[in-house]
Amino acid sequence: MLWIALLLRVNIISLDESTIDETVRIKKELKTKNQEIGLANMLIAATAKFHQLKLAILNINHFKRVNQLQILEI
Repeated sequence: MLWIALLLRVNIISLDESTIDETVRIKKELKTKNQEIGLANMLIAATAKFHQLKLAILNINHFKRVNQLQILEI
């Protein structure tokens, strides 16, 4: 029941061309620094950056490599 109540309050953000473009920018940036992260993490970071959202994440190791990504440590 708790999860259902939580999911009913969550906004779903669709993957769109702008988010994909941001993902490509992140990939290029990280590749030049030899600090690449997985595709799923890049998509998450790109979505947060493009929509100017703070990313709430437990493990920030990969995400702190992404410039100008707002991270909310929990």
